Amino acid sequence: MKLTYLPTLVIVAIIAGCTTPPAPEIQYYLLSSDDAALPVTARTQKSVLGIAPVTVADYINTDGLALLSNQNQLRIARHHRWAEKPEHAIARTLQTDLTTLLPDVRVDNAQESHSQQWNTRLRLHIDQLHGTEAGEAIISGFWRLDHPETDNVIASQRFLLRQPLEKPGYGEMVKTLRALLHQLSNQLASQLSTSPAL
Repeated sequence: MKLTYLPTLVIVAIIAGCTTPPAPEIQYYLLSSDDAALPVTARTQKSVLGIAPVTVADYINTDGLALLSNQNQLRIARHHRWAEKPEHAIARTLQTDLTTLLPDVRVDNAQESHSQQWNTRLRLHIDQLHGTEAGEAIISGFWRLDHPETDNVIASQRFLLRQPLEKPGYGEMVKTLRALLHQLSNQLASQLSTSPAL
């Protein structure tokens, strides 16, 4: 009797396997894909700005992109992930932007240089980096400029930047987050250009 049912069970298993939808393909996102090459210049730069290791909230330091629901519930995407650690991507993005915005300043990244060479240090903490169900991208946090040797604060400020997405989708969300980081870079460049430390 058991042998009689065996072919039927095999056929049922095959049919069930054929009707199971394939798992969604995992999508990976770069915060910016145009930051690899920093401009090379022969100008003599009068000072050095160092970007200290960027710190982020725990939920940002995950693989999945985050989306905030209308009930203030964070959802971490399973199939839409960062291609690199967000804190590294943020530091590299700021380095690229500030190098362009401050041509007379050498901008170093803590991942590739030592603080002994820095005249001014930028510390940055990000506590929000996500999209919302309402169709916005949000970045918030706190930055501080100080002297590396003495820790004396030159300037500090909290910030909250938000911008509507032009169209839905995680790719558009990442693109808008990049635009918000550029806004932050402009704010920092304005502050730094008037700082006597540089």
